[in-house]
Amino acid sequence: MKNKQLIAISTLILLGSLNINSYASSHNVIAENTVQIQQGYSVHSVDSNRAALSSTSVIKRKNGYSVTGDVRIKTMQRRILRLPGSITIELKNAKGEVLESIKARYHRKYGASKVSHFDGILKTTPPDGSTIVVTHNS
Repeated sequence: MKNKQLIAISTLILLGSLNINSYASSHNVIAENTVQIQQGYSVHSVDSNRAALSSTSVIKRKNGYSVTGDVRIKTMQRRILRLPGSITIELKNAKGEVLESIKARYHRKYGASKVSHFDGILKTTPPDGSTIVVTHNS
């Protein structure tokens, strides 16, 4: 009797997780991460269904604002020859209007790694209340 109950509960849990995974894969669910910066602007990183962004940072340099971070590919394949998609960096003011938009370049850290590094330089100084949005486009 107890084994039948355990099997029934396990089956329900398994079917529930399959439904959630199928919903997420069919509806292109993306994740959004927010990091608050102290200089009066915030940084948002938006993942796609194929890659996740991490370690996103903004550093002021003499030629502009350097935006860097890492991209991790969400696949089970071992050796991927070409990294999927592209990364767009946008500077938006407090009203949501795009002040500057650039396409970041990215490269693998080593060989056939699933993790790559991206960087880009914003020439415009972010005004107070602005947002820097880093998006991976599939």
